[in-house]
Amino acid sequence: MNEEDERPSFVLPALLSAAQTAFTIAAIVAALSIAYLLYGIFSGQLAGYNGLDHAERLRVKTNLGYAGVGLQGGMIVGSICAAICFFGAESTGWVLLVTAAALGFGVPFAFTSIGGGATGDGIKMALSPFLPAAIPPGAIGVFLVVKDLILKTTSAVKNKVFDSNEMQFGTGAVKENRPTRTSVLGKCWEGPYCRTFIREHCPIFVKRQACWKNRRGCYCDEDIVSGAATKVKGVMLEMAPASETNFSAPAQTNRKVILNEWQKAERCRNCIIYNEHQREKYRVFMPIVILGTIAGAAAFSQPAFVVVKVLITRVDHMVQTLSFGPAGSTPKHFVEIADWAVWSIVFALAVMLISKVLQTLEYLIFVKKI
Repeated sequence: MNEEDERPSFVLPALLSAAQTAFTIAAIVAALSIAYLLYGIFSGQLAGYNGLDHAERLRVKTNLGYAGVGLQGGMIVGSICAAICFFGAESTGWVLLVTAAALGFGVPFAFTSIGGGATGDGIKMALSPFLPAAIPPGAIGVFLVVKDLILKTTSAVKNKVFDSNEMQFGTGAVKENRPTRTSVLGKCWEGPYCRTFIREHCPIFVKRQACWKNRRGCYCDEDIVSGAATKVKGVMLEMAPASETNFSAPAQTNRKVILNEWQKAERCRNCIIYNEHQREKYRVFMPIVILGTIAGAAAFSQPAFVVVKVLITRVDHMVQTLSFGPAGSTPKHFVEIADWAVWSIVFALAVMLISKVLQTLEYLIFVKKI
């Protein structure tokens, strides 16, 4: 029984260690393969491939084939191991996507601008492995980015987004059962931190309003607590002030502190009830924002496809213009971008948009607390 209990303690570290070793080996293999292919492309030695005799062409073709297999295999193993080793890092998915973009688009564009106009069979064979090698990191990168996006959308709903012990008002408050609420976004007295003994005598509850709308509540305004203390018999209210410091007493009226609207709002931002309200607000608005962004992205997907394709064409033309080769030596549109590749870019942009919109929502609700 003890051996079974201890088994996970070394299985997971062993798996992680194996993944780290495999990642290092895969990275070295992929780097050597890329270096070999790029050397053949940009050194100009492959430009004369068609002029070699049959035996030399076969040797070069075999070497390029090995390099291509090493590149693709290294990217497959390396991408999987990177996802295992750095699964919890939010940047892992984006790094893999950038790597995929550099392999699939960066190398061909770099050849167009630097490599010159020679596009013989040798150079074509050297360039051919790069786009397939970009697929594994691209696919795994998209998976990780979407995974992080899903976790981000659910974490604020499942977990607390604030520590009750850090609140200035309501520190250490205990949740209580509340009656069925009358609205999607519950009012203060419908939330878990409203105290039963105060609620029945709270002017906010009597008016069926929310304390943050009135900028005063039972955790921040002692008038409410002391007023309830005079009406509740046989119950000790922990926040009820002593008689000598009771601000609601006529003899102590001159000690009452008058706050402006900004100070009252800041008081709400540091109250456990309002922070719970913000958590519920995020839970309501988060799916609406996600679905709305997805709907907007879908509605504008076709125009985005056209814009991305036009931008790629413009970049291609600019690269040709900046090329040091003779005019007309660089073939037009040497790198033909397939529609699926353009759609993958549009999809990545849509995922980025959703992520940024959610970050904005989190900033407004949990940082600015509006």
